[in-house]
Amino acid sequence: MGEADGIVVVVSARRLLAEALCALLAERCGDERCHAVHDDLQLGAVPSATGRSSWLIDLDDTGASRAAIAATIPPALARRLGFYDAFTARHADAAFALGLTVLFPLASGVDHVHDAVFGDRRTSSATEAKGLTRRELARLATLTPREIEVLRLLAGGLAVSAVARLLGITAHTVETHKRRTFQKLDVQQQGRAVALAVEAGLVPPV
Repeated sequence: MGEADGIVVVVSARRLLAEALCALLAERCGDERCHAVHDDLQLGAVPSATGRSSWLIDLDDTGASRAAIAATIPPALARRLGFYDAFTARHADAAFALGLTVLFPLASGVDHVHDAVFGDRRTSSATEAKGLTRRELARLATLTPREIEVLRLLAGGLAVSAVARLLGITAHTVETHKRRTFQKLDVQQQGRAVALAVEAGLVPPV
């Protein structure tokens, strides 16, 4: 196993997806520093990094075993990220077990993906006391796509009436989504709900 400075590793059984993400990220880090990994064998061939590395884990289908991934990612100078199609309780368990520091949906824009991988925004690990707990991640996983969409728009500064117009629903329905979101997350304030969603990568930071 050789050494490389500041490598980016995409771990996913979905080969075309992994290669597409590598191509996207190679624009910033260079082709030789981005590696697509599809199974345990390829994972063992990833060069060790002398600088900070970024590991992107496909929470829908890693390909490589969770134990192998945990054993391969260097304990220091490694940025651990997870991506997914739609966040579920299964993803929450995997994120917690692997100590992922950033999560983002595959539907994210290019700038958001670049910021997640290369940005300087500090995020707490899901396994640390200051980060999201397993219970918080599990609660976030119960949100519906519509509830996440409403929360994202509210986090962007839109009023309830504006969210209603944008989504083609009534203000009462928006309030219902808010109330259900607060109940699921066990919070009383919108700011706390947004903070949890941002920490988990469900809502982009404002």
